[in-house]
Amino acid sequence: MMKIRLNSLAIVLLLTVSASRLGAQNNTAETQTPEEMAATVAEYLIKYLDLDDHQAYQIEVELQEVYPRMIEEVKAVRRGGANSAESYDAVYDKWYARLDSTYQKVFTEKQWARYLKSPYGREKKARDKRIRKRGGLQ
Repeated sequence: MMKIRLNSLAIVLLLTVSASRLGAQNNTAETQTPEEMAATVAEYLIKYLDLDDHQAYQIEVELQEVYPRMIEEVKAVRRGGANSAESYDAVYDKWYARLDSTYQKVFTEKQWARYLKSPYGREKKARDKRIRKRGGLQ
């Protein structure tokens, strides 16, 4: 059942990525739904870190929960009239900190170390610095 789900997800991801590459040169984040964005990140992490089926499932579930909620909160901030990057950073930082916490619990020590060397790990370091500068999560 899990293999079928992962294979189906892989096919959907392949079609999504292929379609976005064939389409206009728009920013992927602007053209993908939150669910598609979550699936793209999950696919990268699964391959890059060689996650086992159980790890992959845990990461997929967390990403599919976090991304739609994060995007909805960003939209709410926009509707509220926020016009500073700090307002948006605070929302992103909160949700990505949650993801990092989940990742650290799910990944092995070796996978976590490799994650920290990835582009996502570099983003985590910058995020941690912003959070410290603000005095914590808001």
